[in-house]
Amino acid sequence: MLRQDEPERCGGCPFTGAGPRRRLTPLDATILEAVAAGASSLRIARGLRLSRQAVDYHVKSLQRRLNAGNRAELVARACATGVLGVDQWPPKVSPCPDLGHPRCR
Repeated sequence: MLRQDEPERCGGCPFTGAGPRRRLTPLDATILEAVAAGASSLRIARGLRLSRQAVDYHVKSLQRRLNAGNRAELVARACATGVLGVDQWPPKVSPCPDLGHPRCR
């Protein structure tokens, strides 16, 4: 149940939707896109000014959510579930189809 001051969720947004997209933060999305592009944890960490361990934590969290055993399977499952778009390279997290939604602007 939503609080009165909380906007209704659209369900199609990778940042607020249900299922594998549940609670995908902007940082998770950035890390997932970098993994899909083939970047190592160290390269991602340097680019985001995080520790390698922090990046590995986020990657493992994404793997658990998508029930993936490794990075390749993570990317494959993210593409198969629509979390990552497959119409460009490197793949990007699919945008919310309802761009007018208050949470998705």
